[in-house]
Amino acid sequence: MLKKMTATIILVLFLILLISVIVGLSASMKLEKQNYYLSSFPNLSGLKIMHLSDLHYPNNGVELSTIVSEAESYSPHLIFLSGDTFDKSATRQDVVKLQPFFNKLNLIALTFGVIGNHEIGSEILDDFIALSQASGGIKLLNNEIVYYTYNSEQIAIIGLKDAFKYNIKNIPALNSVNDNATKILIAHRPEKFPDYVTENNRPQLIFAGHAHGGQIRLFGKGLYAPNQGLFPRYTEGEYKKNGCSMFVSRGLGDSASNLRWFNSYHIITVEFT
Repeated sequence: MLKKMTATIILVLFLILLISVIVGLSASMKLEKQNYYLSSFPNLSGLKIMHLSDLHYPNNGVELSTIVSEAESYSPHLIFLSGDTFDKSATRQDVVKLQPFFNKLNLIALTFGVIGNHEIGSEILDDFIALSQASGGIKLLNNEIVYYTYNSEQIAIIGLKDAFKYNIKNIPALNSVNDNATKILIAHRPEKFPDYVTENNRPQLIFAGHAHGGQIRLFGKGLYAPNQGLFPRYTEGEYKKNGCSMFVSRGLGDSASNLRWFNSYHIITVEFT
């Protein structure tokens, strides 16, 4: 009798585990669009930004056509790609396939990107830079600043290349940013948030990725993230510090070795009201 009861309990627990694995993996294959509304920048009212991160092409979890459709539906003024657009396993042929995607995004809105850790060590990085910016494609910001004007208000869009610190030494143009300009930083690594907001030229807004939502999410929290380890602090959504808001995307793809569980793919939109 005891053996039969024990076997029943084990079977029930196994079925529960199996169902949770299936449901968790299924949930991770979906795409979630998370919308934020900012009222603290009244002079930018109406401005719309779409944030895409960690596509890891060709290991993308969301089809390129779906991303384009989402962008067309939202009609942003600006699109940001916060790194790891292609995976370390990508070939030059894969990068060539990305060029039409970049061109379509840039027809919808001005599109800016930065280089993440998968790209910075890649042998095809130079090909990526050349192809992404060819024929009206996206603008990659390698420790650079570009300016965008909306409703007569100047926005300084700052792109931080992976493995570089956010400071004047690495981005000399920070020294000449107009004090009245709204500073927006696109950076790959969210774990550097405290460093981003300690500089005199700290941004008001940051867009980052890299954490992949913590890979496995339990009770709304990520379990593990690169460079943050177990129980990471910055995995998804909005974080605030020193008058700055950082928006972290869970990403749109994975490295081949990564597993997502209860962790859907993620697009962030920010609208100024």
